[in-house]
Order: sequence, then structure tokens, then C-alpha cells
Amino acid sequence: MSASAVRVKSTTVVSPETDKSDESLPSLFGRLGDDVMQLFDTKMSLLKVEIKEEASEYARDGVMIGAGGIIAAVGFALLNVALAFGISTLFANTDLSQAAKYAASERASGATPCSHTGLVVAYGYRSSTAGLA
Repeated sequence: MSASAVRVKSTTVVSPETDKSDESLPSLFGRLGDDVMQLFDTKMSLLKVEIKEEASEYARDGVMIGAGGIIAAVGFALLNVALAFGISTLFANTDLSQAAKYAASERASGATPCSHTGLVVAYGYRSSTAGLA
């Protein structure tokens, strides 16, 4: 009984701006369509803003990842050069020329990362194809 009383009260409330009880059904549907279109336009504008924000965030993150990759590559190259110079000191008492010492040490320092990379790739391939069988 209280639910019907609430319903009666809500239908008898008249807005202070205008009395809309005399509007016809077609005009109410027209207003409903306008309100739905306004809501849709607002939602689309919000979606555009969110997409622009996400795109700028992805671009910024991509630039940071790229810069980090470049810095890591330069660091790895410098580490290999330092390792090669360290290995070349082991050849100090040999009869090789200085260029041959550097070449042998560069070859030794380059073989280690290549072999590790090959092991990582082989392990990744094996684990990625294990679920397919």
C-alpha cells in the first residue's frame, strides 16, 4: 500500500519550471529522442577524450621502452668491449701481435652472449611448442 502511495506522490509532483502534463505523446517521444541523442553525443565525446589520453600514454610508454632498449644495447656493447679488453690481458705473455690479442679476446667475449642467447631462444621455442602437442 505504501508503494502505491509513493507512486501517486511521484506522479503528482509538478516541476517548478513548466507544467509538462499537457504535452502530447509524440512530443514526449521527440524529447526522449533528443535526450538520448544528447546522451550518445556526450558519451562519444568522452570516449574520444579517453582514447586520446590512452594513445598519448601508449606513445609515451613506447618511447620510453625504445629509449631503454637503445641504452641497454649501448651498455651491452660497452660491457662486451670491457670484457674483451679484460680477456686480452690474459694473452699478455703470448707471442701474438696486439691486434691478434684483441681479435681473439673479442671472439671469446662475443661467443658467450651468443651461446646464451641461443640457449634462451631454444628454451623459449621448446616451452612454446610443448602445449601444442
